[in-house]
Amino acid sequence: MNRRLVGVLLKSLNKTMFLFGIALSALGVGMGLFLPQFIGQLLDQTYLSNLLTRPELLAGFILFFVSVYTVQALSNYFIGRSGSNALKQLQQFIYESLLTTSVKDLDQYQSGDLASRLTNDMSIVLNFITVILPNFLMNGLMVIGSIYFLWTISPWLTGLSFLLLPLLSMVMIPMNQRLEGYYSAYQEGLGQVSSRISHKFTTIRLMKAFQGEKHEQREMGKSFQKLSQTFEKMIRLSAVQHTLVSSLMTGFIILMLLVAGIEVTKGVMTMATLTTFVLYMMQLIDPVTDIASSLNELTEFHAVSKRLVELLELNKEEQADTELVD
Repeated sequence: MNRRLVGVLLKSLNKTMFLFGIALSALGVGMGLFLPQFIGQLLDQTYLSNLLTRPELLAGFILFFVSVYTVQALSNYFIGRSGSNALKQLQQFIYESLLTTSVKDLDQYQSGDLASRLTNDMSIVLNFITVILPNFLMNGLMVIGSIYFLWTISPWLTGLSFLLLPLLSMVMIPMNQRLEGYYSAYQEGLGQVSSRISHKFTTIRLMKAFQGEKHEQREMGKSFQKLSQTFEKMIRLSAVQHTLVSSLMTGFIILMLLVAGIEVTKGVMTMATLTTFVLYMMQLIDPVTDIASSLNELTEFHAVSKRLVELLELNKEEQADTELVD
């Protein structure tokens, strides 16, 4: 992403609110990492009887459970609110930049394309700032924390799970490169269609006077067909990518559970330890899946950010000093 656009985003972002939301989110992740430890202990008869005979301990456990998700909900609110304000400032900045751009450079773009960049592209930026980026960071913390606890339970099983990373990279990287091209083509197509519709309905009387409805139907049909084909390519590639990632993850989890089950039969692990291990493995599924999906969103964000930066880098018109003459 262009440094200039990053600078504008950081300048317009309410840093206090955003960092507070990130801190709450990190706190929620940290608290959530201890849930499997508590749940796994429920299989221990001594711990369970102690929990049931002490109401204050049981109430504390329930309060802790509720607090985890309350903190996460508050963090999402503060991050979303700060991101929304940043988007408003960014839209205003780019719009003001367009107003001072030379007419010669603006003539290279259709009005619908410019409108699409200020609306559709901006919605992608907002989603990335308020949802994708914070979730990516928190999922990363969740993965690191879960791996740490898994390592304390069984180092060699955790080391075995690292084999999943190069396999995922082999699937994700080449597909993301192709997806970026599809995202750029789709956004450009949306802008062209929007511009053509705006222009045709502005001159609708002239088109009807020359009975050009049939011709316009054919031309717009071609544009819609091209847009649909590009979208189908995006969906097809994303579906294949998601299937491959899910199958790899599921296969690895099944393998890990089988090996862990063998450890239990040998007496190396207890049932409580196995339950904790399984819970941490299950806790890894959503973060890793979200990270894989976030890479697709990052590819789309990278594509639209280029389109926004392109507007900021247009030549500005020279403001001539003028004086009133009596």
